[in-house]
Amino acid sequence: MKKISVIMPTYNNGKMISRTIDSILNQTMSHKDFELIIIDDHSNDIETIETINAYWVNYKHLIKFKRLNKNTGSASAPRNKGISMSNSEYIFFLDSDDYLHERALEDLYIYGKENNSDLIIGKYGVEGKGRGVPKAVFENGNVPRADIIENSLFYALSVLKMFKSNIIHKNKIRFKTNAKTAEDQLFTIEFLMNSKNYSIKTDYEYYIVVNDFSKKNHLSTKKSTPKQYFSTISNIYNAIYCSKVYKKRVLRDKLAAKYTTRLFRHGQNKHFSISKMSYKEKKEWLNYLSKTINEVPRTADTYVTPIFNLKLEAIRQNNLLAVMTADKILKGG
Repeated sequence: MKKISVIMPTYNNGKMISRTIDSILNQTMSHKDFELIIIDDHSNDIETIETINAYWVNYKHLIKFKRLNKNTGSASAPRNKGISMSNSEYIFFLDSDDYLHERALEDLYIYGKENNSDLIIGKYGVEGKGRGVPKAVFENGNVPRADIIENSLFYALSVLKMFKSNIIHKNKIRFKTNAKTAEDQLFTIEFLMNSKNYSIKTDYEYYIVVNDFSKKNHLSTKKSTPKQYFSTISNIYNAIYCSKVYKKRVLRDKLAAKYTTRLFRHGQNKHFSISKMSYKEKKEWLNYLSKTINEVPRTADTYVTPIFNLKLEAIRQNNLLAVMTADKILKGG
C-alpha cells in the first residue's frame, strides 16, 4: 500500500498538464511512497493523450493511466474511477491545470500522521485572475485539531486536499455523477460528517490554483438547472442531519446553520432577487431555494448569522418581494 494516491482527472489539457505532472514527479517524497492516477475524460485532442502517454512510458512505476470510453462532462466519474484504482492511506485530489509545492505530499503526510488526521488541508495559493481561494480557514496558522465551525471548514469545500482513504471506502463516499454543480461540496461534507480529525497546515502555499477558464479544457462545462443545483444542496443538508459522527441535534442544527450562512454569502444565492435574472427565473430559483430551506428544521434558524434573519424567513415563506427587500438591505441599498 502506498502512502498517498494523487488522483487527477483531465480533459483536453495538453498545453498545461506537463507542469502539473512535473510538480508531482518533483515531490520530495520518495516515488515508492505515492502513486499518480490520471483519469482522462475521453479527451479529443491528440496533445493531451500523447503527453500523458509519454510520461506513463517513463514512469510506469509511479503513474496509473486510464482513458474513459466516453466523455462524461465533469470531474466526478473520473475521480470515482481514480478512487477505485487507488491503493493508499490517503487520497489527494489534484486538478490538471493546477500544481503542488515540491514539499506538499511529504509535509502534509507527515503532519497527518503526527496528528492522526482524517483530513489535511494545505494552504492554497492562486496564479492568475479569476477564482479566489479560501482565506478564513488559514487565518490561525497551523491547526492540528480543527473545528468545522470555529475554523470555517465550510468555507473550504473543494476536494483539493488530502483525505483518509479508509473513511472514503468504508462509507462509500463517491462523487454524484448526476450532479452538475456543487459536487465537490457534497463530497467534502459527506466526508466531514463521517470523520473527526481535521488538520490545517499553512507553512507554505502547498496547492497552487491556476485560473484558466477555457471551455475547451475545463471538465465541468455543463450548466446546471435550479432543480439539479438544489437537489445537490438538499443532499448536503441531508448529509449533515444523517452524520454518523455529529449525532446531537443541536450540533447538527449549528452545522446546518453554518452552511446556510455560507449559502447566503456566496454564489448566486447572495443577491439573486436583485440580480439580472428575469422575474420568471427569480421565481423559479426561489421556489427551489424555499423548498430546500424548508427541509431544514426551524431549530437551525437560531444559529444562522443574524444579518440573514429577514432573508431567511422571506425564503421560508417563498415571498420574492420580501427577499428583494432583504437583499437590498444586505447589499447596502
